Amino acid sequence: MKKKWVLMQWISIAVVLVTVAAASVFIENEPLSSNLASASSEEDESWTDEESADEDSSNEGSENGFIDEMEDEDTEAAEEPAEEPAEEESEAAPAPAGEVSMEEFNKLKFGISYKEAEEIIGAEGVLESESGDKGSEFHSESYSWETDTDNGSIFVDLRFQEEKLVSKSQYGLIDPKANGKMTKDEYDQIKNGMTLEEVNKIIGGSGTLERETTLGGDYYSASYMYQSDGGDKYSYATLSFDENGLSNKSQSGLK
Repeated sequence: MKKKWVLMQWISIAVVLVTVAAASVFIENEPLSSNLASASSEEDESWTDEESADEDSSNEGSENGFIDEMEDEDTEAAEEPAEEPAEEESEAAPAPAGEVSMEEFNKLKFGISYKEAEEIIGAEGVLESESGDKGSEFHSESYSWETDTDNGSIFVDLRFQEEKLVSKSQYGLIDPKANGKMTKDEYDQIKNGMTLEEVNKIIGGSGTLERETTLGGDYYSASYMYQSDGGDKYSYATLSFDENGLSNKSQSGLK
């Protein structure tokens, strides 16, 4: 009986020792586990922070990239020259038929063709009349040019016989070289049969050629207009000449 009790005591002591030893081992290993858990937690937190930082950096980079891309597009748009609006195609306005100057009128000499007259004037004329068979000696054409100016209308008429200029007339042009101003007294001194040179000597200057016609070498006529000396712009004299000299004269408003 006594031996059994002693055995039970030793078993109890052994159990206590085992329990103490196990507790000691647990206590020694607990800081390690805590450290491992703490390290693991810190590692997780560090990874989370790094991931968050990377994500923020990625987002920031993406935002900055988007902003830079927008700025580049704005810069390119600013650098690109603005497209000029397409110009509407429009037909060039034709030269008005009739822009004839006095200088051009004086260059129109007997014998030139219509094409030569057109080149001198610089504009096409309007065919007013045509008679006879083209190419025959009886074929004739008449062309006109008209221009509206601030001072009134200007008319020029040319007649061609056998494709050659034989007559020209104008209304509204004033020759800038025409320095002859006529008075009523000078007008009265002019007599039929006088030459153009004799008339201009009385007046003291020349007039403006208004009409000139020739038919071969057998006929010639011309009319000159002289402005009034001291009268208004509607005062003038017209003198007509043929191959024999002054053939007709008329005046309006001379003083």
